[in-house]
Amino acid sequence: MHVGTMIPHFRKGDFGKLLIPVPDSRTQRFIGEMYLVLSRKMDHNRRMNQTLESLARAIFKSWFVDFDPVVAKAAGKKPLGMSAQTAALFPDRFQDSPLGPIPKGWRAGSVADIARYVNGRNFTKNASGAGRMVVRIAELNSGPGRSTVYNEVAADPKNTAYPGDLLFSWSGSLNVYRWHGDEALVNQHIFKVVCETYPQWFVHHHLREAMPFFQGIAADKATTMGHIKREHIAQAEVAFPPMSVVQGADRIIGPLYDRIHRTERQCAALATLRDALLPQLMSGELRVKLG
Repeated sequence: MHVGTMIPHFRKGDFGKLLIPVPDSRTQRFIGEMYLVLSRKMDHNRRMNQTLESLARAIFKSWFVDFDPVVAKAAGKKPLGMSAQTAALFPDRFQDSPLGPIPKGWRAGSVADIARYVNGRNFTKNASGAGRMVVRIAELNSGPGRSTVYNEVAADPKNTAYPGDLLFSWSGSLNVYRWHGDEALVNQHIFKVVCETYPQWFVHHHLREAMPFFQGIAADKATTMGHIKREHIAQAEVAFPPMSVVQGADRIIGPLYDRIHRTERQCAALATLRDALLPQLMSGELRVKLG
């Protein structure tokens, strides 16, 4: 109800004239309990994923960045918390390399060597408003929102984000993300990281370790939106272990990495269920029979 000529407005007294359907008390309790159960499950999943993520990152950093098992063996000690079979995968000495000392038998390289980086396309142009979500940096940081674009355009698989894919924003908000959403279109300024030789977790964690280096390059650029180029990916150096070490780590980190993705997908499904059911229950459009 609008009152006034120049500036229409709503008077406080008019609130009493608004009639809205209100469920009975038992239904209200049911709705509240359902909301609480779903919210608690999602919170539990997220806390569990934080624990799994911390564990996976700690193992990766210990093995592939700090070389803790090699440090221990070089000192004549048994690597902490590691079976004899796993410890045997690591050498007991270091060798010189362009990166500095690295484990004996490992080689120096860069993150450019561990995956292919496929740039996205401008899928926001002439977007139809239907079809698949266009993944921009905003969606990577905050998920879909009111400004999210959708497009029915056909796209090559290399420009398509499938559940579990790895995406790397190389402009503006530089970071690496795992895509937990449904099939979507990868927009420009984002690399789809294609992992062919090494497990995805290996590539993901190495990119995370290299991110401060990339962010430093972007921060030094005299532009309104810092970015990196492909040549900078080749400048982020890493030490490559023999595949036997990667396979040994994959038996430990791989299941954690897969579990994180499955749990994130479950959280998304629970949120969709909650957001779909609650308005229908509150409005009475969907009714439940309570015993």
